Amino acid sequence: MTKFLSLEGLTTLIAKLKSYFAAKGEAIKTITGSGNKTLSFTRADGTTGTINYQDTTYGTGNTGTAGLTKLYTSLGTQTDGAPTNSLLNAQVSAINTAIGKKQDKLTAGQGIKIAGSTISVQIDSTLFVVVTSLPDAPASGNEGKIHLLQLTKTGTNNKYAEYVWRGSTDKWEQLGTISSKMDLSDYSTTDQVKALIKAETDARTAADTALGNRIATLEGDEDVFVGTAGNAADGIPKSYSGYWLATNDEPFVFKVTNGSPVPVATIGTFLFNDTATGDWYIVDTGKSTTKVQTSITTAEINALF
Repeated sequence: MTKFLSLEGLTTLIAKLKSYFAAKGEAIKTITGSGNKTLSFTRADGTTGTINYQDTTYGTGNTGTAGLTKLYTSLGTQTDGAPTNSLLNAQVSAINTAIGKKQDKLTAGQGIKIAGSTISVQIDSTLFVVVTSLPDAPASGNEGKIHLLQLTKTGTNNKYAEYVWRGSTDKWEQLGTISSKMDLSDYSTTDQVKALIKAETDARTAADTALGNRIATLEGDEDVFVGTAGNAADGIPKSYSGYWLATNDEPFVFKVTNGSPVPVATIGTFLFNDTATGDWYIVDTGKSTTKVQTSITTAEINALF
């Protein structure tokens, strides 16, 4: 029986043939290498293409370029590789061993106090310890303290021998002896010092009085003057009246009335008493002024206490 191809069948056949020959045209006809990382090819229909591929010769990789990785079997400072499993296992084992030996709880030693998460140090400020007899060695905590061995006991005036422990030689060494009460018999008391100062002051006052009484008996008004001594160049107070001894350029005596000075005729040597300070001067007219006696002041007495 003879079959005929319909128009619809013919259309389908042509489409199939076109598809078939199109696939054949895309088939690779030839492949050509170019360098060591490029392949060029030609298809059946004459078109060409290129395939890029990675070189099989690799260098050491880093953070920017892929490559080979080094393996290290020991710890170091290298940054271009990785540790081996053997090295990792050895380090993990060492860490586990260290963890097994760690101290889970702190134990407070001498002078240490632990309260919660706070650690504080308690310092023993005691410098010495009193003993009735020296031990073979200091008690714990007393190694660096001076040991006072009582020698005599007489009420509050006890005497002690001082010893220190020499740990390097394991023996006691004596420093000296001390007394719990100082002997002050050779020292002056406050009352005694005050009495001496008062006696000295009274003696000087009596001497001043005796000297004043003696001077008062001398003949002539030009032998003794009583008033104020000072530097005339500084100016005499306007309210001042009395005798004034100029102690600056020339030792002259002035008689002053309400600050107005009038020179007093003086010849030779005379005495002048400064009533403001109690000081006495020997004056040689026109030549020199010499202070011969100065009374102790209240401030000087107070400074001694």
